[in-house]
Amino acid sequence: MGKAKGDKKGGKASATPVCNCEHPFQCDCGNRPERPSRGHKWDPVTKQWGGKGHKVKGASLGAAHVGTKELTVKGGTKMKQWEKAPSELVAKYLKDKKKPSAAFKNLEAKGKYRFRIILRDGKNQARDLVFVSSTVASTETVGREEACLLALSHVCKTLPLEKQLGEPYRSQWLGLMSSDGVPQNSSSSSSAPAVLKRQNKFISSEEEAEYNLTKKKAIQSSIQKKENKKAANKDFVVDMTRKIRKQVESVVDFKPISPAAGKAPNAEIKNALRERGFTDAHSTAAATKCATIFEGICHLIENLKEEELPEKYKPGDGGGLSVVAKAEPSAEATQSSQPPPPPANPDASLARQYGIPENDVDTILKFQGNSVFDKCYEAFARFAPDTVAESGAESGEEEELTLEEQLEALAITNPEIDVVKDKSSVIIGLLEINSGRSMLRDPSVTAEKQIQFLSRDKDGGLWEGLQIAQEILETSASPSLKSILAPREQSKTNSSSSSSSSSQLSNPPTNNNNNSQQRNNRHRNGDRPSFFNIRSQDLPPAAPLKPPTSIAIQQRSLPARHAEADFVKLLDSKKRVLLVAGATGCGKSTQVPQIILSKYPTSKICVTQPRRLAATGVANRVAQECGSKVGGVVGYAVKGDSAVHPRDTRILFCTIGVLLRSLSDGGPLKCIDWLVVDEVHERSLDTDVLLGLIKRLLADRSLNFRVCLMSATMDEDKFTKYFTPPPPTIDIPGRTFPVTDLFVKDALEVTGYIPPKQRNSEKGDGSMASLIQRLDPMRTDYDLIGCLVREIVKGRMHLEDGGSVLVFLPGLEEISRAERGIRKICSGVRNEDYIIFQLHGGMKAAEQNRIFQTYPNKVKIVLSTNVAQTSITIPDCVVVIDSCLEKQSSYDANNRMPLLLTRVCSQDALNQRRGRAGRVREGVCYKLVTRKHHDGLSKHSTPEIERVALDSTILTIKAMNFDGLLKTLISPPSGVAVNAAVTSLKEIGALEESGAINNLGRLLSKVPTSVVVAKLMIMGVLLSCRDFALTIAAGMALQRSPFLKNMEVRKRKQRKKRFNMIYTLDESEEEDDGEGGEGEEDQEELDKEEKRRSKIQSERTKLAKSVGHSDHSLLAAAYERWDGASGGAEKRKVCEQLGLSEPGMREFKQMRQQLDSSLSQIMPRGRSDNANSKEWRVVRTVITSALCPVGLVKVEKSVVKYDETAGGNVEREGEATNLKFFRRGQRVFVHPSSGCFHVGQYSCPWLANFELVETSKPFLRDVSECTGYGLLFFGGKLDILVEDGLVQIGGFARLAVSPRVALLVKMLRRAMDEIMGKKIDKVDSDIDDIDLRGVMYVVSTLLIGEGL
Repeated sequence: MGKAKGDKKGGKASATPVCNCEHPFQCDCGNRPERPSRGHKWDPVTKQWGGKGHKVKGASLGAAHVGTKELTVKGGTKMKQWEKAPSELVAKYLKDKKKPSAAFKNLEAKGKYRFRIILRDGKNQARDLVFVSSTVASTETVGREEACLLALSHVCKTLPLEKQLGEPYRSQWLGLMSSDGVPQNSSSSSSAPAVLKRQNKFISSEEEAEYNLTKKKAIQSSIQKKENKKAANKDFVVDMTRKIRKQVESVVDFKPISPAAGKAPNAEIKNALRERGFTDAHSTAAATKCATIFEGICHLIENLKEEELPEKYKPGDGGGLSVVAKAEPSAEATQSSQPPPPPANPDASLARQYGIPENDVDTILKFQGNSVFDKCYEAFARFAPDTVAESGAESGEEEELTLEEQLEALAITNPEIDVVKDKSSVIIGLLEINSGRSMLRDPSVTAEKQIQFLSRDKDGGLWEGLQIAQEILETSASPSLKSILAPREQSKTNSSSSSSSSSQLSNPPTNNNNNSQQRNNRHRNGDRPSFFNIRSQDLPPAAPLKPPTSIAIQQRSLPARHAEADFVKLLDSKKRVLLVAGATGCGKSTQVPQIILSKYPTSKICVTQPRRLAATGVANRVAQECGSKVGGVVGYAVKGDSAVHPRDTRILFCTIGVLLRSLSDGGPLKCIDWLVVDEVHERSLDTDVLLGLIKRLLADRSLNFRVCLMSATMDEDKFTKYFTPPPPTIDIPGRTFPVTDLFVKDALEVTGYIPPKQRNSEKGDGSMASLIQRLDPMRTDYDLIGCLVREIVKGRMHLEDGGSVLVFLPGLEEISRAERGIRKICSGVRNEDYIIFQLHGGMKAAEQNRIFQTYPNKVKIVLSTNVAQTSITIPDCVVVIDSCLEKQSSYDANNRMPLLLTRVCSQDALNQRRGRAGRVREGVCYKLVTRKHHDGLSKHSTPEIERVALDSTILTIKAMNFDGLLKTLISPPSGVAVNAAVTSLKEIGALEESGAINNLGRLLSKVPTSVVVAKLMIMGVLLSCRDFALTIAAGMALQRSPFLKNMEVRKRKQRKKRFNMIYTLDESEEEDDGEGGEGEEDQEELDKEEKRRSKIQSERTKLAKSVGHSDHSLLAAAYERWDGASGGAEKRKVCEQLGLSEPGMREFKQMRQQLDSSLSQIMPRGRSDNANSKEWRVVRTVITSALCPVGLVKVEKSVVKYDETAGGNVEREGEATNLKFFRRGQRVFVHPSSGCFHVGQYSCPWLANFELVETSKPFLRDVSECTGYGLLFFGGKLDILVEDGLVQIGGFARLAVSPRVALLVKMLRRAMDEIMGKKIDKVDSDIDDIDLRGVMYVVSTLLIGEGL
């Protein structure tokens, strides 16, 4: 073996193999040395690489110079000769920039190396670049090179230095240049190089200084923005003038400031109160009564006179409120505020105090008279209307009485006052309350003249004034005045002589709604019918039922009558609960109550129905079968309507809601013997609650009523297990003819209808399957229904022997659209061939009766909701067209409102509808879904208690004192749903924090609607804007606005064109129908539409300015204009002007009438129901009371900008884009359809919202601007921060309010709660008769004037 290497002396190495290949680049033997570069070419002659493909110049004997692979050590590592170390590149950079060489310093201890490199500027030391590596190197050289690499990454970061650097610095460079900082390993490196990072944050002191300056500016800018935002969003200031405070103090009760007997004062509380400026006596008294310092402060501020308060707690004079009043809309400010009094004119000031309007002061002072009083007296004598009747000749005797004799008639019995002196002042004070004016105690003005002046009667003598005083005393005097005055019944002589003068006083005027008659017919127990007030033991037995012969024949053919003997045996069993499972058409709803009454003539029977239409319809039918009229032996009671005789009615049909509200009024089950619950299978929320009540009350031995549960599709096992002992059951078969089921495929084949494509890009082969796919089972195709009805009417399909068509639709809106579609599609059919009726829950009895009549030679078409699904029977129905959709109750958690959602029916419901067609002969049922879809539907409906809110139910149960009832229901609700409902009721103010029901909750429980809507109506009555509150409540209950959206003409034209193509053209004509000539026509129509929209928007804007920033008030004002229009033409004109839907307005009015009827049961119409109907601040307060605090929305301004004027800087009008809205911390946005979408400035930074929808963003569909006092009175729970001068409402809304004002408001709230409590006890009483101290008048004054 030869040596592989030469020795140290330079001996020759052993011979190496030689490449003999001829190819210039490729080698097959493997002996060719490595190619130095791409520029070299193999020379087969010399067996060497030739430079650049040719012989190198200067080579001897033609031999080429061979590039060799030589490595050198640079930067502490081996690299090729042409590669550079980072230090070399740094030196080259500094040389090119003509800067001093770099300076290095090791920052680690001996044996470790981590360098700092400084690239000096040479001129400015602040610009020296410093780089410190965060990696500790193994050698000094590597540490220097890594520091240099960091420097290069900053000064040469745009250059491709990876082409010059050797490994491992090349990979480290690539890592520094990459986005993630991870080095890319080279194939030549044996291990991954260290990841380089710069340790120092700033590379120069100049950069650090610039950074600090920029950061300081950013901080200052942020602070400035926060300060500007804070200044723009200050806590809203609510103030109260001294005059208004005196009015408030006159109607609230103050507690005496005296120490508690036998109790030592708390030293800590006493000292704390003295430190805050209270006197020693007051501090001592409060320290004996209060447990905390806060309670002591509130006690003293609330009950001390203002002049006795420390300066810290004294309220201002209301001067700061002028800014608030100025920000209101001009139209509203004109109505709600008064101009400031002009300065310095003693006579003018005196005239104003006598009650002369500001505009008339100068004129009045020109009258003849010895004094200002005489001039004012003369003015009222000329122009003021008389408020009492003229006394005539009969009062002459009284006019001759002296003042002492006349005053003596009022018999003041209080021994502590001067009988003669104080009578005049007391009477004058009473008359001041009545007139709202202050009489100066001027010695020059006699008492007679003052009383005559206030009583507005010049010649009637003093007796008119005394009669007014007595009337005030009996109706609205405060307890303090009652303790002074004790009016007694006057003698017959005085009463007869003054009868003519007091006639108007003793008989207040009535309104135009015949309230006196309504009150006489209304019962004291709320809306409880008189049927529940008389026990059956106190009545004679009912007369035997004698139905007409024709009806008796029909009755004998009913299966229920065939099973009468078996049912009577069941009655004889004396079981408390019976189950009747009767198939559809067996007659159980009409016959079972009659059978019970025939068996027990002395009994009283209450039959519940799930819907008001079913209750009234079945009652009419049963009355007809009994040979009497409704209101006799058979009666009904539904929401807003009743026909009941207190002694004659033995069978009462009512809705479950009416029965539940009657139960809350004292338990009418003592007055009935049988409770029949029909259609129990529907499992409505009211049904489940009623069954729970029945189960609990059956254990009460003082009640002897019996129960009969009836249904066509009853889950017998469930009900049998629910009651103990298990009730017996009777099954009654049905009497129906076969009904053929047809589906949407059959309907398409019969009509030839081609459904429209859902999308223009949709492709289909025209097969039946592709046509069916175009139909959405969750949407009603009105064209298909119209085509189907047209085929039935034209060819009498299925109606060869007569009969009618029943179409089931989800709701009233769908019924209206279907009727329009049918009439349009059947335009080629004679009107004499068919007649269309609507059937829904809002119909009156007279309208219902027309549906049950027969119309020879005409096809009767009934468009109905699910009210015709049970109980209601149309005798001649042969064809049923079922959309398979219904409205189901649900709940909107965001808006705390019940919803009616369109859902597909269950199979049980569809079977009930199907059964309507087989009553008289074989029938047909068209189900507008596929058979596969039908078979996949659920068998039973989901119980309503599992999908609705429980607010109203819990309130009703608490009002009946049946706590814990929900846990015993047949399907108990979840604990989460119960807790959510209780929390909601506490927020709205219906429950106390302890969970106990309060006076407001008791009132709310008596109104059959959602809690929010009920509170809105009740507060509307209390604040004297009843009609507007009803209108707004109707809009909330309907959950859709009657305002039309702006629809494009092109879309309407396309729908019209499609209609013409489908129903009037052949397919060939349809294909040839081009678009030529329609462009100009379309543009012209679009221009007209744009003008129409512009006019509508202009009219809405005018109306909106008159009511303030409120979508709800705008709706009320629009309805008032529409309802005030006379005749259909005028109403249509109003709809065109404001863009209103005519059917929507009719539905709106119907809902409003229902709500008005329900409200009248607990709050009859009174004299002052609409005294504040034009005060839009009060209307907005009513809205606030119903929607807050849950619907409270904070308005935040981003910045406030000012304009320079000659008078100084003026705040610039805000823009809508600069406002942000927050609802309970969540950012929300005003919907473009809202009338407040473009509003840029609100006088109060709080809005009330009803409907929140989630689409691309959380949008507020409607908002109403709140008022300061509206929030204080009705916004939610008040937390008074005495030391800060703030009030927190509902836990998050803050207002700047003086502690004294806040506590006065709190006292007024307590007084209003007492009024509601009295209203519960005196249902028929007017609010004015209950509010004797004028609390609501003072509250209205605060709301209208905002404390001014």
